[in-house]
Amino acid sequence: MRKVWMLIACSLLCLAFAGVASSAKTPVVWWMHWQAGAEAWVKEWGVKFEEQNPDIKLELETQTASPRDKLVVTVAAGVGPDIVYEVDSVMGPWIESGITLPLNRYFSTLPNRNDFLPDVIEGLTYGGELHAIPFMVWPWGVMWNRHVLSEAGVRDFPKTWDELVDVARRITRVGSDGTIERWGVRVERGVSYQVGLVEALFRQQGVTMIAEEDTQVKLDHAEGIRALEYLRQLTEIGGRQAPRDVDVAGGTGGIYYSWSGAYWGNVIAARPDAAEPGLLGFSRYPGPVAGADNLHVMSANLFITSSSKVSDTAWRVIEAWVEPRNLRDYLIHRGMLPVRRSIFTDPEFQDNAFKRQMLANMYSPLLLHGVKHTRYDLFRVGVGREFLAAFDGQISAAEALIRAEHIINVELAKE
Repeated sequence: MRKVWMLIACSLLCLAFAGVASSAKTPVVWWMHWQAGAEAWVKEWGVKFEEQNPDIKLELETQTASPRDKLVVTVAAGVGPDIVYEVDSVMGPWIESGITLPLNRYFSTLPNRNDFLPDVIEGLTYGGELHAIPFMVWPWGVMWNRHVLSEAGVRDFPKTWDELVDVARRITRVGSDGTIERWGVRVERGVSYQVGLVEALFRQQGVTMIAEEDTQVKLDHAEGIRALEYLRQLTEIGGRQAPRDVDVAGGTGGIYYSWSGAYWGNVIAARPDAAEPGLLGFSRYPGPVAGADNLHVMSANLFITSSSKVSDTAWRVIEAWVEPRNLRDYLIHRGMLPVRRSIFTDPEFQDNAFKRQMLANMYSPLLLHGVKHTRYDLFRVGVGREFLAAFDGQISAAEALIRAEHIINVELAKE
């Protein structure tokens, strides 16, 4: 009987110690949404991370309904996630509302932190504080069909605005009934992207639409009019239809201006020959003068919420996630491009000509797609509509700039 009681006592002690070990695990909640085909890989990574870090309980969520709406409520209640995935264009409101935790003290300890594209890090830094860590990017630039340009005697992509306008006109084919049989150039028409596109042209002229500290803007100036007139010319040449990347790959379109590299996988899936040299080109935005070119990138990022009670532990998760070998494997599954330059030369990202071109063009100046201001997401749609109206010839460039200026200033004046 005594032996039985001893066995019971030992069992209870084991259970007690197990409870202590279990309670010693620090829970970290990570919202990692919009993962497309990489969702299973991400979840598997979470399991492996816990095995390698037995003191952490990683609660990885990939299917939260309306995560952005839920984030506001849960953080305000002090029960929000510790880590959140967000794209750069939507970071502003989280920064302004104090939902993001400044990360300088963590990032300064990260090995090889200079490996990250510096312009992307700068774009996520407000008031001197880094608010998120990028883990993948996709470029926005100009995709063009080499065969179409070659037919017009054009070997290299234009270096200036005037050259691009000239080439676009030369390669455009118009039928006897006036319809465009092959468009020479078309510009991305998504209303949310027009502010970023115009900002790229502003920056090529040495000005900006708005700086991060601005409380009022002035847009109706010579540089603004010149940028909008240039885009109006491109729209006039190619028509108001939305461009399609498959048109460029197939030769029924010549130049897709402001094309998102997020879709390079779709292009190659539809046209496998697009991966080979000689069919498609990818270039930076040419400037008003040669040498003033630039390129957009969009970034996917992780931030730690200000309500997190375990920020040090949350950083350990992020640090493991952005380790180069891990990012390499993730990006292969996700179909995106690296933000860490050491991965650029990896054979997996040099395995076709089109990816090589995109990576070769990702050098400074790079602009995050938009303007660097925390209110950007709140005014970009309204301003984008005014710009599109100018490109379509419905209002003058000056009128569009005055209207855009008003929309932005009204938003900036709000408390």
